[in-house]
Amino acid sequence: MNGGDNSLLGGLISATSLIAINYFVGFATFKSKRIEAIVEGRPQLIIHNGKLYKDTMAKMHLTDHELQSALRQAGCTCVDDVHSAVLENNGVLSVTKRKARAETE
Repeated sequence: MNGGDNSLLGGLISATSLIAINYFVGFATFKSKRIEAIVEGRPQLIIHNGKLYKDTMAKMHLTDHELQSALRQAGCTCVDDVHSAVLENNGVLSVTKRKARAETE
């Protein structure tokens, strides 16, 4: 990064550059939703009302094992029990269970 310059001044310039770039990217993502979407991405819907979107899973490189693990952690036994499952920007799968259906006899 510093081109072989191991001096104190070279290190300070490198550190200052990284801090400045981080600040400007953070400021740009705060001001522009389009830049935020490019840099941070958007949450992706994986399951909605028991319907599994396999194409979204493939695009996000989410395996069946990872999905089943997240469903088990949320207390769901199968995809039909899920109201929605969203793959968040940070990689966490948020699962919302369906409301219990009233049994009519």
